[in-house]
This record gives sequence, C-alpha cells and structure tokens, in this order.
Amino acid sequence: MALDYKNPDHWGRSPLTDSALRLEQFKAENPEQWAAMISADIEALSTPLESEDYPPFTGTEFLATHSTIDDHPYSAAFGQFLGNGIDPDIANILAFGENRFDLISEDLDDPVRQLATRIYSRFEDMGYWDEVPESNDDINYDLILNIRRVKTVREKINSFILNAASKVATVSLVTTGFMVVGAIFCHGFDRIEESRGEEYQPTWIYTAKIFEGSAIASIAVFLGASLTSACVALDKKDD
Repeated sequence: MALDYKNPDHWGRSPLTDSALRLEQFKAENPEQWAAMISADIEALSTPLESEDYPPFTGTEFLATHSTIDDHPYSAAFGQFLGNGIDPDIANILAFGENRFDLISEDLDDPVRQLATRIYSRFEDMGYWDEVPESNDDINYDLILNIRRVKTVREKINSFILNAASKVATVSLVTTGFMVVGAIFCHGFDRIEESRGEEYQPTWIYTAKIFEGSAIASIAVFLGASLTSACVALDKKDD
C-alpha cells in the first residue's frame, strides 16, 4: 500500500516511513524546489568522483528517490544504522565506511554513538567494505544484531544510587510508622499511670519520647533518600 502523508494512520510507524512521508509532503507542496533538487541530484550522480569512498548522495536524497533501501550500494550497513535510530544522512556516511561518529555526538559516552561504533566495528571485522557481498544472504546478521547497549560507568552509578535510595526510603517510611504507633501506645499508658495519683511513675512518657525521637530521625532519613533520588533523576534527565 502506497504511503499518503495526508493519512494520519501512516505516520509514526517507523523513522524510515516518517522520513519518506515528510519528503512526499515536501514534494507535493513544493514541486518547483523538488524538481530543482532532483535535477541537482542527477547532475551530481553523473559527475565522476575523485574518491569512491565519499558518498555520492546524502541519506535523505536516497530515501527520497528510492522506494527501498535495497538499491543502496551498502544496503546492509545503511539499513542497520537507520534501524537503530541514526539520522539518514549520518547513517549514509557510516554505511560508506566513513567512521564519522562525531557527527552523532561529540560525547564518547553517548549511547547512540556507542551503538553505532559497535555496529560499524562488526561490519569492519567482517571485511564488509573491503569487498561488498554479492547479496545480503552472504552477511552474518546474527553477528551484527547481537549487539546490546552497554551502560556507562556514570549510568551504573546513578542506577545503584537510585535503587539504594529507593530501598532506604521504603524502610525509613515503614520504620516511621512503627515509631509513631509506639509513641501513641506509650502516651496512652502514661495517661493510665497518671490516674494512679501519687504512685505515678513517668516511665511510659520517657519511652514515648524515645519513640518520638526515632520517628523524627526516620523521617529525616526518608527525606534525605527522596532528595537523593530526585537529584540523580534530574541528572539522568539532563543527559
């Protein structure tokens, strides 16, 4: 079924189809600019390249002029990079064997950059760019797809702190509840002792104060753990 940018049901299926829909919309709403772009692409493709490694077209241009990525000279690599959420133009450059991971992010710990680096390394280890396979059946996709995102040290520390703070907050909240119940219990028995008149002993009121102090300390621990979790969560969001 052909994609129609006017049909809302066709949007949101995948980054690849959304990109094709945006280009289809641009083509329909800006026919003159589209014609100029196609003419420029045809001229660029007909011009001999000084280097075979440099992409003769951008990823966006390729998606706009082809209905399937199978027509791409490095379709396996291009499809892998695209399928993992990498920008079409950057995915195209990587697919041509250019290790320009800095185009994704300058941060070496960026998860998308790390994923792209691992995919690129797998293709490189297979000698993918030394000689392009005659068909995609010659490619070991099990080796390429068996890539898991590795958490950075910072993410591991943040995750540990969040888990620890959550457990501490839960324990301190439960402890506060028991301490409050104990304090109320002791105050009740202290009232009973007061009814004895001169034989009154302030034992229960002292015990109640111990429970009250413990409850206050537990509340402080709960608030501290909650604030720690909030700070770590904000730091994670900023990343």
